[in-house]
Amino acid sequence: MNTRRISVAIAALSVALAAVGSRSQELTGTPVDPALQRAADDLQGCLESAPSSTRLESTTTMAGAVVDATRVTHWGASRDGRCNRDRCAAPDGLRRVVDLAFEAGEPHASWSADDRARLEDLIPASLLRAPGTTQLRRSDARSPLSTPETLRVRLDYHGRSSLQRHLDAWVRTPRGLTLTLSLVDTRRGGAVVAERVITVEQGLGIRGRAAITTGDAWYTQLSTTIGSASQEVLKPLACETPWLDVVMEQGKFRLSTRGTSGLDSGRAVLLIPPVESSATARWPIAKIRSTSRVDSVELELISGSATGCEAGCKALVL
Repeated sequence: MNTRRISVAIAALSVALAAVGSRSQELTGTPVDPALQRAADDLQGCLESAPSSTRLESTTTMAGAVVDATRVTHWGASRDGRCNRDRCAAPDGLRRVVDLAFEAGEPHASWSADDRARLEDLIPASLLRAPGTTQLRRSDARSPLSTPETLRVRLDYHGRSSLQRHLDAWVRTPRGLTLTLSLVDTRRGGAVVAERVITVEQGLGIRGRAAITTGDAWYTQLSTTIGSASQEVLKPLACETPWLDVVMEQGKFRLSTRGTSGLDSGRAVLLIPPVESSATARWPIAKIRSTSRVDSVELELISGSATGCEAGCKALVL
């Protein structure tokens, strides 16, 4: 008899452990910091009131009592910074990462091979050093971890015909450059988000040992112009609410880090389910638990239910 009771107890314990495992992504026992909860509530309230969201609410009543309330929420244009806490300033330490794809057009006789080599090295190098909340990195066509947006920069040479051979060694004919900076959305087939075209001319001059050096006033002006133009083109990202993708993998939440840096362990995020089961429910809060993979981080739920995010959801950094 005692043996049977022990067997029943073991079976009951196994069922209980299985139930605990199935709820591993539910609310933890650690209370949420009140300031963090207020920040989450403020962000949720802002997003729910934004015109970019579409809500469909329905209720079912029986004998005068509400037995079910459902709200389906579709989140629209993510390029809306109204719910950023500090307008166009990213949360502390968080930076957008954008691939830089540089391309040079056909050479022109007005530009020597040495001049072109300097420009084709210095222009992308100056862009990669540009300050701001958006970080550029060299694009690698072989890498599967491309960023959601790419800054495409094309350099085209132009100029006038060369002078007679005996003058060409001493006199440089007028010439110029056209730089096209295009921010494209790789998720939408390369749709152009922002674009700037820069045309810089260089007049008739006397050839020296090096036509262009980093100390020349002409190149300094060109570098300054490129820097300000790149900041203008990248501005839509600086003012965009950074929506991040979250998926469920083997019972664990994973947040994609593609196109974002600064997502360190312990960072809190607000999870936004595509469908909610209650019209008054708070959205769940999670924190980054592990950053062992280069393309995603593991999340740990600290508030709310995982039910609405089992098929995937979005996340915003708190």
